[in-house]
Amino acid sequence: MKRILVLNFFPASAAPLNCAAGRYFGFYSHLSRHFDITLLSLAPAHHKREMIVHSPTFREQRIPEEHIHEQLRLDVTGDCAGLVFPGLVCALSARHPNAYHEAFLELQADADGIVHESPYLLEYDLLFGIDRRPRIFHWHNDDFALLESLRQDAGVDAKKHLASISGLEGRLMQSSQLCLFASQTEAEIICEKHGISSERCRIIGLQNLPVGDAVSQPHTMEINDTRAVDDIFQESIAQQVAWEILICLENWNPPPLRSLLLLNDYSVANPRGGGQIRINRLYRALAAHYQITLVCLVFDGDCSREEIARNFVEIRIPKTAEHRHMEQTLHWTNSPADIINFLEAPKNPLLKKLVTALHARSDAVILTHPYMAGLLDDLQGVPVIYEAHNTESLLKRQMLADHPSFDTLILAAEECERMAIRLSSEMILVAEQDRDGMMLLGGDRGHMHVIPHGVDMPAESGKDDLSDDVRAQLNGQPLIIFIGSAHAPNVEAASYIMDVLASRFPECQFGIIGSVCLYFDSPPPNVLLFGFLEEAVKDRLVGFADIAINPMRSGSGSNLKLAEFFAKSLPTVTTAFGARGYAITDGEQALICSIDDFPQRLNALIQDSKQRELLGRNAFAFARTHLDWSLQALRFHDVLENTVFAKEAG
Repeated sequence: MKRILVLNFFPASAAPLNCAAGRYFGFYSHLSRHFDITLLSLAPAHHKREMIVHSPTFREQRIPEEHIHEQLRLDVTGDCAGLVFPGLVCALSARHPNAYHEAFLELQADADGIVHESPYLLEYDLLFGIDRRPRIFHWHNDDFALLESLRQDAGVDAKKHLASISGLEGRLMQSSQLCLFASQTEAEIICEKHGISSERCRIIGLQNLPVGDAVSQPHTMEINDTRAVDDIFQESIAQQVAWEILICLENWNPPPLRSLLLLNDYSVANPRGGGQIRINRLYRALAAHYQITLVCLVFDGDCSREEIARNFVEIRIPKTAEHRHMEQTLHWTNSPADIINFLEAPKNPLLKKLVTALHARSDAVILTHPYMAGLLDDLQGVPVIYEAHNTESLLKRQMLADHPSFDTLILAAEECERMAIRLSSEMILVAEQDRDGMMLLGGDRGHMHVIPHGVDMPAESGKDDLSDDVRAQLNGQPLIIFIGSAHAPNVEAASYIMDVLASRFPECQFGIIGSVCLYFDSPPPNVLLFGFLEEAVKDRLVGFADIAINPMRSGSGSNLKLAEFFAKSLPTVTTAFGARGYAITDGEQALICSIDDFPQRLNALIQDSKQRELLGRNAFAFARTHLDWSLQALRFHDVLENTVFAKEAG
């Protein structure tokens, strides 16, 4: 018997049949003759959580409302005592981790298909569209119109939520494999409203009953009050629905793409720093070959999903109160938040259940950074790949050297990194130089693969034209650019620019971009602190620059900023350390030197326009040939198909 999980925001009731709860019970009671049915329902707060067995093939798990439901109810209704918007309250509650999330993740594991009785609980379905199982939308009402009517009649300011409810309905209509309607007219209206085809819609209503049936009402929710007529109606409709669901399940062909579960401890949907940019861009490109689901943590945001690109979805889970408290307690100049993520993530019940559910449906798991490794320690059967951006324990030793809990934090960082290596069958590095460090932590050189940083390549090389206001601000002086996030190695490099280079080159303007600027209050007159810039603005500013510099002396991994400079045809001066991970030659794609020789090499480049032109042209050619993100994705695809999945098949 096929197993069906049904989501609804109110419980079923055996009597009376002429109320919504009664009809809900009666319909699925009849449907349970054809399928094994589990209802997942919300119950009033004073109820206990319970599994009610209505029959051997029909059960219902009731989840009591929590404090958040009452709080949201008050927020929505205001002073209108007695007025309720139960569906809207449930829709809003999905943004806050609660027991209904966890119950869904537990019950979905055994389901062959999932039915939504309304759009209100869609955001509780964290696996919607990514778990290779069909969804069925059993449409009953135009919830947008109903909510709007209630709002107007009551004078309640629920208007701000109307668009989101309509959006939930649209997502259900667009992505469900089967949509059930009571009439053709209703189906056409809703399909037109959301601009979608009606090909997946089926009409399940009285017009389809055999002639002579004693029922004549046009809508499933508007039936005669007599139990006999209701029962005839319910059984007939259930038979129609059972047939359509059976066809849907039998004909369901999940997307052919393999599924990858990507674990990272922070969101990458709106990238700022180098790590975020790499993950965002690399996996956007890799999503051409796989269905990718990224699970991450947020400090105090909503439980939410976002489609970063086609076949690439990010699911964000808020940190627990205990997690946030520890992070605030141990905060220092350089935050050890990611190490705390390693310690606390396995204690987050919703995060743990979500990862377990996705793990069971994935072909491979990728740890990008090691800090979510604890979530996999007791899961088996799916290959794990560790994508190491840095030798993390080495980097943390540099960043947290002055932290009062240094010893404890470094031990945790090393434990975390060793665990990620131990759990992984293959490793992805960003630079050849990281192999030795990983071997000291237990890595196998034969299972390490280097995939360097990439870049979004413009259509053609060349500098952007300076606008008049930018020219005026620069006073005709050359602009020399550095990019850095708020990591200690970047702070060190920016300090060198201000303390050494700015005074050596007073005829030049130095522009520093990124969160590293937060560490400096009073820069020299010829140093411009731009801070964090939106991606488009940053790209434009980098394109204005005459020269790029990368005076890095410490850190780990590779500098993504170098790829960004090359893509903009910028002549660049970098230390050998700053060039880690790039197969470039001094004097061809960039000037590579020691920190002691940096001023001399920079001065020579300022004076030599022909060399600037040559370096810029060669840098762009190198980026186009070696650094485009689509090329890095193909390298990753090769590792997965010819190493990871080939090994599994063998």
